[in-house]
Order: sequence, then C-alpha cells, then structure tokens
Amino acid sequence: MHEIGYGWLEPALAALLAVLGGLLRFLRTSVRFGIGIPFVDADEDIRRRSRNRVGEMLILWAGWVVVQMLTGAPATWTSTIWAPLVIVAAVAFSYPARLYARRYLAPVRSGTGEDPTYPRHGGWVVVLLRETVPLAAVLIPILVVRDNYGQLPDRVPVGWTLHGGPLVWMHRSEAVALLRHQTMLVYLLLAGLEGVYLVFRWARGQRGDIARRMLTRRHWLFFLFRVSWVLLFAGINLGFVYHALAGRSPYPFLLPGLFALSALGILITLQVRRIRRLPPAGS
Repeated sequence: MHEIGYGWLEPALAALLAVLGGLLRFLRTSVRFGIGIPFVDADEDIRRRSRNRVGEMLILWAGWVVVQMLTGAPATWTSTIWAPLVIVAAVAFSYPARLYARRYLAPVRSGTGEDPTYPRHGGWVVVLLRETVPLAAVLIPILVVRDNYGQLPDRVPVGWTLHGGPLVWMHRSEAVALLRHQTMLVYLLLAGLEGVYLVFRWARGQRGDIARRMLTRRHWLFFLFRVSWVLLFAGINLGFVYHALAGRSPYPFLLPGLFALSALGILITLQVRRIRRLPPAGS
C-alpha cells in the first residue's frame, strides 16, 4: 500500500477529527443538523443520537491515528483514511436506519399488529429473485474488468486525493484484485447481516414465517440499502478501471449507487410521514 507522504497530515487529521467528533458528541444545539440518511431530520431524538454516534466514531478514528503515530506503524492511505472513512460512513447510515426501524418499522398500527408483505404471494421465489440484483451488481463489473484486463496499462488508480481525482496508483493485477475484493466484501458483509437475522429467527423456532418477514416493508428498505452500497462500490470498481483504460472520469459510475441511496432516503421519509398520519392504536 502507498504510504502518506505528508508528515504533517497525521497530527492535523487527528486534531481535526477529535475537535469535530467532540462537537458532534457533546455540543447541544437546536440546529436541525442530521447525520446519515435524510429521514433523520424527521425525528429529533434520532437526529441527536445519530449525530452523537458519528461524533464517537470520529473520536475513535482520531485515536486510531494517534496510535499509529505512537507505535510508528506505517500510515497508508487505506489504513489511515479510506478504511476508517468507509466505517464511519457505514455507521452514519446504518445506525439511524436501525433506530428508525425499531421505532417506526415495527408492526404498523393497522389494527392487526402485522406489517403486510409485498407482494402478498411468492415467498422464497420472490426473495431469491430479488437477490439476483445485488449479485449481478457484483458479477457484472468483475466480468467487464476481466474482458478488458489485457488492455489496461501497467498501473491503475485505486483512490482519490484530498483535492479530487485519482491519485493512489498500483500495479494493475494488485489494483484490480483490491477493487474487486472491496466490492465483494461490502456485498458479503451486508448479506451476512441479513443472514444473521435468518439464523436468529430459525433459532427462535420461527421458521415458517421467515419468507413472509423477508418481504415486509422494513426488509425491502434494507434490501435497497444493500443494493445502494453494492452499486456504489461496483461503480468505484468500474470507474477507476475505465479511468485507467480510456481516461474517463470515475464519478459518473458512482451515480447509480448515489441515486439508490437518495431513493432510500425519500422512501423512508415518506414512510415516516405516513405513519405519523396514522391514528394511535386503539383510537
């Protein structure tokens, strides 16, 4: 991995992260400032708690940078900046989403106490067909890169500078492997989270209704969350490869994932407003 070539960057980064993290964690403000998916603005408590959690993650990031400086560990762009940034971004989206799911996506107050399934029929067939979407988002970039591998130059970009534009370059075999593994790791991690849920339901003896629960509103939203991140990393994969192959900008390849994340925020915001308009249970 390429080491950071600026000796001042580590202490400056640690100080900036510590200050920003402290403000997000401890500053009490009435300003409507949310962290994560846009729907957090709809709930003051979720907005505050998600902001505090991101502040804690930034403080941990600053601590990690300090540990690297104290131990003399080599500071690479991946270990010092990109990997922690991905983790913080994942927490910024997943933590408020979890709070939202626990508060608003519990069984809808419809009189029956059950969250309806979409579609009402299909079960595991629909679930399996649905899983082909993120799987295709992983496999298609791999096949495209494999078909164009022989035309790639000796070095391929794998990261951005702080000012934008590709900077971190690696030998094409290492670069292609790194980009592919990043996309597959995101896919397997998010799929694994849903797998843990299935195992939990299976252990509790709720085997018969697993397919029905996988098609409820909350799981469709989580599915869109998974697809969004897989598309985003697949776009990074293709963007850097086509930048090396034909000089194209990598940014347009990020648009599908960003659009999917935007759609997720809009759907959740609409869902919050719909549930707020529902009368209280038993009224």
